[in-house]
Amino acid sequence: MSTSDKIEAAKAKASAALTAELVRITRDGELRQLAPYPDAVKRTTVTRYDGVSSIRYEAATLVDARRIIDEWREKYGAFLPIGKYVSGCCVVTAYPHEEYAEPEALKMQADDAVMARNSCGRGFSSVEFTFYPQVPGERVMVEIDMAFRSPVGSFAGHIRAHYNRNGDPTTAEKFPPTAHCGAEYTVSFGGGSRDSADWRGIFRFDAIMGELAK
Repeated sequence: MSTSDKIEAAKAKASAALTAELVRITRDGELRQLAPYPDAVKRTTVTRYDGVSSIRYEAATLVDARRIIDEWREKYGAFLPIGKYVSGCCVVTAYPHEEYAEPEALKMQADDAVMARNSCGRGFSSVEFTFYPQVPGERVMVEIDMAFRSPVGSFAGHIRAHYNRNGDPTTAEKFPPTAHCGAEYTVSFGGGSRDSADWRGIFRFDAIMGELAK
């Protein structure tokens, strides 16, 4: 390839990258316009996957989380149902991938739903909420991540573990979040080690709002 050909190829590559970045910025701006709560909390638009656009918030308190959920529902109406789909492994979502799309893959479902998730282990405990608003012409997932050290009350579980001299867990008792008692259904996953867990409670809108108001 000649020098001039290399220059033209580099220009074309740079032009394609610029076009892709402009499309991304424009798309993110469009998604921000869809949101009913644009300024009071930090928000990051995550890369879209499988045709679903994800908008992620960071909330400082459960009051903020409740307000975000409430304002999305006020703008777009009832949220989509969240189902538990099982096909080889398990996924909890409103938008199952192709391998979960068969009717028999759906095991449980809650209408107008919000998922509360707690990932817990030695030295960490994170809480997030996920829902799927009915935005016309869009497939949108909204996630609310509670900021580090934010009070999460009954939405956080607890693990009581004992360790040997090497720091390896020898026993572990797991206590799921008490708020999940009010969920339509719950799903738990192993957190990757004996002393970790991933708990998910799927609530109807009225139930989650009641729990967040406590």
